[in-house]
Amino acid sequence: MTDAELTKNAKKLLNAIYKTYKKRIKDGDTIERACQFKIGELQAIAKQLGWKNEDAFTVENELGKAGLINPFSLYTFDLNTNGIAYMENRWKRQIKNTIEWIVSLLK
Repeated sequence: MTDAELTKNAKKLLNAIYKTYKKRIKDGDTIERACQFKIGELQAIAKQLGWKNEDAFTVENELGKAGLINPFSLYTFDLNTNGIAYMENRWKRQIKNTIEWIVSLLK
């Protein structure tokens, strides 16, 4: 998966989900529990982002179609290993893209 395949809103939501996941682990939750997002949790993230719940649900669907979360029912999903790996490797991708861009300018 490349950055070009996600909208800016999808990246923003995934980042917020990942931050929540990391905080839960830091606070002592198991990885399994940290990945689970129940009803109300997406709405809380939407509120933090200044979004309407319906917009968060639309972007949640995009993340599900991209294979970064496992959606279950309305506003309920798990962050999966693809989503975690995507976030863990985001800086590596950005550096690689920047280097490729600089090399293309030098040609």
